[in-house]
Amino acid sequence: YTKLQKGVKYVDMSQEKTGETLAGAPIYTAIAGAGEGNLMLTNSDVDSESHILSLVFKKDFDWGLGLMLGYAYTDSNDVSPMTSFTGDSSFNNLATNDINSPISAPSNYQVKNRLTMQASYAHEFFGDNTTRFTLVGIYGDGQPGTYTMTSEDAMQVGFSDRHLLYIPTGLSDPNVVFSDNFLANDAADFLEFIEGRNSGFVSRNSVSSHSSARLDLRVDQELPLFVDGLKARLFMKIYNFTNMLNGDWGRQYDAEFSSISIISLDEDNPLINGAYHYDSFNDGSVTDLQEFSSLWQIRLGLEINFR
Repeated sequence: YTKLQKGVKYVDMSQEKTGETLAGAPIYTAIAGAGEGNLMLTNSDVDSESHILSLVFKKDFDWGLGLMLGYAYTDSNDVSPMTSFTGDSSFNNLATNDINSPISAPSNYQVKNRLTMQASYAHEFFGDNTTRFTLVGIYGDGQPGTYTMTSEDAMQVGFSDRHLLYIPTGLSDPNVVFSDNFLANDAADFLEFIEGRNSGFVSRNSVSSHSSARLDLRVDQELPLFVDGLKARLFMKIYNFTNMLNGDWGRQYDAEFSSISIISLDEDNPLINGAYHYDSFNDGSVTDLQEFSSLWQIRLGLEINFR
């Protein structure tokens, strides 16, 4: 169990709060003469907590079988995910509806539940040369992501695609004005998307990407050399053995690096009397398929240890 007393945050010193939307989100405006993007890294007054539990079970049998099962649980919150080396990128990559007062939310890098399994069998099939088969299995929950809306700087300077999505109670919600284009083309799909979701602003990292699982296989074979006491080891490693068995298996997923903009506000009039002006719905997923990692690979090698 780890508790961080204060989370870190960036504050844009070149903007000030000048109002609120009808839904209660602050509206910031650039301060005249203060420049743009003047950031200060400071401590948040919001606590961040991490709860981590890990367990490992292991059993070896005299006849060559070895088993291991590991489990890790992570519940980790932060105020800023610190996604980049530069302050500007870390500031702009944070999904929030209040740039200077972000709140604690699940970490971008959190994997809630992870299972690791290993099974190995060693036997001397050829003289005193050991043959070993090792199978490793990995399962992990998807990492979290966020639904946002494109605000075209309606609420904050430089805040285009990371304003937390507002989910209305329906088409009659007074906090939202729906354009004719939205009502004609997107209303039905959007109502289906928000069905069962609570109205109001979504929380940062409140949805998860697809989980991932795979098996890796390794085969080692000792080989005698022409020097007393010296042996070589020939090995074959198959990464994502699951995918080699079936092309639809072993797919690896991650959350999209950036938030997923679901709603585009009207470009010319993003706010109408403080109400969000929804212009289009862009259905999307926070899941990012890792194509290269989803393919199987075979590596062959020869290892000789000189003592």
